[in-house]
Amino acid sequence: MGSRESKRDPKIELFKFVRFWLPDIGSNNKKYVLLQVVAYTPFLILFVAALVRRWRHPMWDSQWLVIDILMLSSVLSALIFWGSPRFRDGNAPILMLYAASALPMIPKKWLGI
Repeated sequence: MGSRESKRDPKIELFKFVRFWLPDIGSNNKKYVLLQVVAYTPFLILFVAALVRRWRHPMWDSQWLVIDILMLSSVLSALIFWGSPRFRDGNAPILMLYAASALPMIPKKWLGI
């Protein structure tokens, strides 16, 4: 292939993956960054809990399969390009489905129910 052979560094792919999931804090607007951290952190926790739940108890029905494929395409787009959270923002409704599926994992006493 010559000297311009494409070699992908696994660390760069890992950094892109992490950047994809972290809040978007690259702005100079302090209010925007604060909003990102305050609003996105609980959502990220629920989303990670939902992924763990789906990994342990896979649901192979057609509805979740479509959602999983959409999420996989979003993650792959981020890994191919630069991992910007903007790739995630377009799929926010799908991410909310994952996060909502983790709500039954929260103890009812924490929710005041």
